[in-house]
Amino acid sequence: LYETKDGVEYAVFAVIDVPLSNQQGTGISSRIIAVNGKGNSLGSLRWKRKVSGVVVGTPVIGTDGKTIYVSQNSNDRGTVVILSDDNGGKVVARESDALFGHYGPLTLNKVGGKDIIYWGELNGRGYSDMGRIHYLDASTQVHHIGNDFGSSSTTPPTLSSDSTSMWVGGKSGTVYGWTGGNFKDNPSWTTQLQLSRRNHTFPIVNRIATNEENDRIYVTSASSLFHCIDAASGKEVWSSLNGKENGFFLTSPQYSPKDDMIYTIQH
Repeated sequence: LYETKDGVEYAVFAVIDVPLSNQQGTGISSRIIAVNGKGNSLGSLRWKRKVSGVVVGTPVIGTDGKTIYVSQNSNDRGTVVILSDDNGGKVVARESDALFGHYGPLTLNKVGGKDIIYWGELNGRGYSDMGRIHYLDASTQVHHIGNDFGSSSTTPPTLSSDSTSMWVGGKSGTVYGWTGGNFKDNPSWTTQLQLSRRNHTFPIVNRIATNEENDRIYVTSASSLFHCIDAASGKEVWSSLNGKENGFFLTSPQYSPKDDMIYTIQH
C-alpha cells in the first residue's frame, strides 16, 4: 500500500501465471498489478505489467510513492525489477547480480533519507548451505553483495529501525544476526532453534519480527516452538510450545502497536 494523509493512494500485488500445458516448469510468467485505493476509482485497475518468471513476495513501494521494487526469478537466476508508477508501471531498471541462484523477498528501509532495498540470494529453496545478503542504494543504484554466510534464506531480511542490525532465518532452523551495520561480513551470531521432525534441514520460512526497541526478535521455528531471542547476542530469552508438537507456523509474527503482544497462526 502507498498511503498519504488523505488515505491509501494505491496498492500493488503480484500474481503468478502457470500455463495449463506446463510440464517442465517452463512458460511461467507473473503480472504486477496496481489498483486505485480511494474515491470513485477505489479498486479499479491503475496499471499492470507482465514480467517473465516468478515474482517472489509482495512488491515494495518506495517512500517517494512512485517507485516499485520487485524480486523476480527467471531461468534459475534472480533479478530486482524497478518500475515507475508515473509511467504506468513501466520497467525503468533491473539489477541482476545473482551469483548462484534465486532472490528472496525484498525489505525496504529508509536510511539517511534514501531508500535501501535488502534481500537474500538462495540456492536449493532454502535448504542449501550457500547464501548471500544483497542491498541496493536506490538513489545511486550501487549494489552491495555480502559474503557467502553458509545458508540460503527464504525470509525477507528484518532490520532495526536505525538499519544497523539485521536478522534472517536460514536452513536447519537457524537464525543469523548482524550487528554494527556491516552486512557484507559474516553474521555476528548464529542460533540454531529446534529442528523440524519431518526434515532436519527444513529452514525457517517466516519473516522474523522485532519489538519497538529492537532489543528482542521473535521467530517461528522450523518445528512447533515460538522463540524470543536477544537481538544483540542471539541467546534465547524464552520459548513457547503452542498447540500440537507436530504443528507448524503458517504466518510471520506480528507485533502489536502497544508493544505488549505478539501474534501468529499455527497449523
